[in-house]
Amino acid sequence: MKKQHYILFLYLFLSNLIFAQVSFETRVSKRTLGVNERLRVEFVMNQDGDNFTPPTFAGFNIVSGPSQSINRSWVNGKSTFSKTYTYTLAPVRKGQITIKNASVEIDGNSYKTIPVKIKVTDAVEKPKSEAESMASENIHLVAELSNSNPYYNEAITVTYILYFKDVNVTNLANYNFPKYKDFWNQEIKLGNARPQRGTFRGQNYNYFVLKKTVLYPQKTGKLYIEPMSAEVIASIATSRFTLFGREYEKANIPVTSAKRTVNVKPLPESGKPAGFTGAVGSFDFDVITTKKSLRAGESLQAKVEIRGKGNLKLLSLPKLTTPSALEVYEPERKEQVSVNSSGMSGKVSDNYTIVPGFKGKYPIPAIEFSYFDLEDEEYKTLRSLEQLVDVIVGPTNTSPNNETVTSSNLGANKQTVTGKNQFSYINSNPNLIKIAKPQFFRSNLFWML
Repeated sequence: MKKQHYILFLYLFLSNLIFAQVSFETRVSKRTLGVNERLRVEFVMNQDGDNFTPPTFAGFNIVSGPSQSINRSWVNGKSTFSKTYTYTLAPVRKGQITIKNASVEIDGNSYKTIPVKIKVTDAVEKPKSEAESMASENIHLVAELSNSNPYYNEAITVTYILYFKDVNVTNLANYNFPKYKDFWNQEIKLGNARPQRGTFRGQNYNYFVLKKTVLYPQKTGKLYIEPMSAEVIASIATSRFTLFGREYEKANIPVTSAKRTVNVKPLPESGKPAGFTGAVGSFDFDVITTKKSLRAGESLQAKVEIRGKGNLKLLSLPKLTTPSALEVYEPERKEQVSVNSSGMSGKVSDNYTIVPGFKGKYPIPAIEFSYFDLEDEEYKTLRSLEQLVDVIVGPTNTSPNNETVTSSNLGANKQTVTGKNQFSYINSNPNLIKIAKPQFFRSNLFWML
């Protein structure tokens, strides 16, 4: 007996599952329209059905229809089917009008649509054509945000996508891009735009990715991304037919994305290091010298380098500290940074030229770099290794203020050379002797040739 109950339960479960897969619905081009406008009504089923019965359309005149279309497609490896009956209606009065149930039989079972309420208002000054009405409901410009609640200086991406269905988009014109006030921004190159298949609001659509931009918020609190607008030039199939088939109408449809809000969180005050300068991301840090030993008057390069992923182009690198016996020139900034959808990655460095004036051993002390780690949501501090510069040949510093240089007494000894004195170590009086230039004209070689 129990076995029969299990079989009955399994049969009912599978039956409900099969029936649940059937979809039959009413779609309208708009819910509100003027009494002098047209309404497009579609009855769509996802399995092939028979004995379709439309509603009476009380309150409307049928301008055209029904027209039948069948669509089969593959999306992400899955087959989809839809069968559609389409009507174009004209309201005969103002007020609220209900489009009642349509019915159809699928695999021996009867299915009905849910009634749809339509609000009919006063006549509009310039009614849209059938093509314009259809296009305005089937074309959408959307601004998608990767994160609407980032930290200060955390990368987010805004992507502008044009979704469309049942129309052929032939061109876009009159772009108006936002200025991204209060954001550092860089556009991502997309190459040639090609239509793709996807879903929007639970329905199958074609779409183009029009623009993608990486943003780094430079303020905290509520920031706004202004709308993007454009004009879509499209070819739309109407409900009219000629001897050569369905008639198409060209329309210019203005589209605008919604204004987006970004709530930017401030970086936490708890645990913030004293030397923190605003780095946000994940980084490595080093101080690298090109020479360990050299002669007085020769130069070496010291590179303060930060590598990783984060707001690299917006960083302030820690300053190098050296003994007074070393002449240090203003650093040269170098950047090798790429920007993609997830933000900036690569490395930035300050490159110092250092010239020792006297023989001796001079330490370049360790320096620290602090950043806010987004993954762990905490501050981290990196410390470089101490470097030693060994000047093996050169004059001895006989200054009365000369003292043994250690990493503990460097605070008052840093010397930075700028302006006209930055090349003072180069001999400006080399005692060159002018070499007489031999004359070729009327020389022995001239006459021989």
